[in-house]
Amino acid sequence: MEEDFAGAVNAVIATAGNAQVVYDLLKGGGKSLTNFLQKRGLTKRIYSIAYARRKAVKDAWQLEKELVEATGEGSRRWTKKELSELKKAGKAKGYVGYHINNVKDYPDLAGDANNIKFVKKGDEHLLEHSGNYRNSTSGELIDRKKMIDNYRQNIKSD
Repeated sequence: MEEDFAGAVNAVIATAGNAQVVYDLLKGGGKSLTNFLQKRGLTKRIYSIAYARRKAVKDAWQLEKELVEATGEGSRRWTKKELSELKKAGKAKGYVGYHINNVKDYPDLAGDANNIKFVKKGDEHLLEHSGNYRNSTSGELIDRKKMIDNYRQNIKSD
């Protein structure tokens, strides 16, 4: 029985997109699952990873906006319309913040805005996972602050 819960815990930690998902799982799992998680101090970990994931995406959007405002370009090729939308709204419609290094294998990067890449919802996002969202992913971090600093340094030296 504990092995079943351990697998569920790992799945939740890896995929928890928001606190509501975790709450629903705990509520639906009954007292035994809730007790199992609480005794091991895992409910706080699950909630904190879910929060870190959301915060990383939010912070990455903010940094992307700053990058676009400073340089006229972003960390990916945006259309003129998307650049305008980014400047005004702080986001571009139809895009999601994707964790470059998946949270299951790299939980320490869950809250790192540098671990976020913006991809179009649907096919482009699925492509990052090689056709299956359960596939592990890894790659280079995107340091938007450094990109801004490098741009400003180049302007000063010109």
